[in-house]
Amino acid sequence: MLLIIQFFILGILIWIFIQDLLYQLVNWILFPALVLGLLCYRLLFTGISDIGTVAFENLVFLLLQLGLLTFYLSIRRKRLVFLTSSNLLNWGDIIFLVSVACYFSLYNYILFYALSLPLILFLWVLIKPLFKSKFIPLAGLQSVLLAICLALDWWVIRLGLTEDFWVWHYYLLWIQ
Repeated sequence: MLLIIQFFILGILIWIFIQDLLYQLVNWILFPALVLGLLCYRLLFTGISDIGTVAFENLVFLLLQLGLLTFYLSIRRKRLVFLTSSNLLNWGDIIFLVSVACYFSLYNYILFYALSLPLILFLWVLIKPLFKSKFIPLAGLQSVLLAICLALDWWVIRLGLTEDFWVWHYYLLWIQ
């Protein structure tokens, strides 16, 4: 059963990548399907105790980031800027980040968010000549990165994406 859920999640992530790359649009049904798959996996693997708390913390972080970005761009442009209406960010990008908030622990969510953005920018600079679009397919490229992280975590090396023990471990080593 676990293997079926894992392949379902990876299939959804690859489908998001293909749609975002080719059409700059992702079918909305993929996001609830992704949430369902991630929640099912998390429930089977880690239990139900902290999913709501973790998702809430991740969503607060995301809302804080989007709010700060809106505030910064509004001050810089001297008018109210809406991220989605000014072609800065698509709804699919935001909904993807909301969708994966139910899976990651807080520090892993922040790490995924913070590392994926510059990595995707670098990757897009390399592959942009192959595509006609001037827009970065953020949700699609993040879904590929997530698929790679999940596959590594599940089958190769335990990354611990749903727990923050590694953070405390390295923090305790650092302060000694």
